[in-house]
Amino acid sequence: MRKIGLVAAMAALLLITGCFQVKQEVTLKKDGSGKITEEVLFSDAMAAQMQKMATAFGGQSNDASNTMYKPEKLKQEALSYGDDVRYITSSAVSHDGFTGYSVTYGFKDINTLKLSNDPSGKTMKMGVSDENEGYYQFSFKKGRISTLTIREVDSTEEDDDGEWEEAEEYEEDDEEDMGGMNEQMMQMFKDMRIFVSIVFDGKIVKTNAMYQDGNRVTLMDIDYNKIIGDEDAMKTLGKAQNLDSLDEAKKVMKDIEGIKMELQDEVTVSFK
Repeated sequence: MRKIGLVAAMAALLLITGCFQVKQEVTLKKDGSGKITEEVLFSDAMAAQMQKMATAFGGQSNDASNTMYKPEKLKQEALSYGDDVRYITSSAVSHDGFTGYSVTYGFKDINTLKLSNDPSGKTMKMGVSDENEGYYQFSFKKGRISTLTIREVDSTEEDDDGEWEEAEEYEEDDEEDMGGMNEQMMQMFKDMRIFVSIVFDGKIVKTNAMYQDGNRVTLMDIDYNKIIGDEDAMKTLGKAQNLDSLDEAKKVMKDIEGIKMELQDEVTVSFK
């Protein structure tokens, strides 16, 4: 669960691809059913570049939204969330300098749901998940007061003995690359956000979640607008890609404004 490494990886990705936003919201009902609402947006500049690439490879449309929005792929994506998940609806979205899509899936039992722990990957795969990526696993118990347990499964970062992979050697140049951002680079980070949350259809009566607001529990919220103006934070992200333990990640994460990540091995939420 080297979550801070994910942040650093996304930072490096941005320097190549441009700005994007990913928002995923799971709404859970008291019977264990619910829906997933997902919005994936690309900056208009990035969308235009992708449209040019699509046209070069045989695409015919000049409408960038048609390149970003692929309903058939989104329908296929439903099963990647679990066998119980079904596609409900989707639409192209364009606003505030961003273009992309919004899609809603439904599920009957959250116990069968698998939610990716790296939603940024959808920007490169156009909504199609990597079956080998890590995910959030859910365990729901219905009652007068129902309880949801959330656990992160990420086998790709552990060896056969369940130990952490050895960290790569840290280079001072990494810190300089992340800290010495010029105006053009900062513009590429502007407005990027990755947000994952769970909304409970009822009142939360008890939870150990790090980030709760009313009936919402946030699992991930990375707001680069709060990071790009802080040179120290950017240097910290440069170092973060080499962290190899959860304890180290916790120490770093709590000091960076603009980053919220649930770092506990297991989160429980009781609601009624």
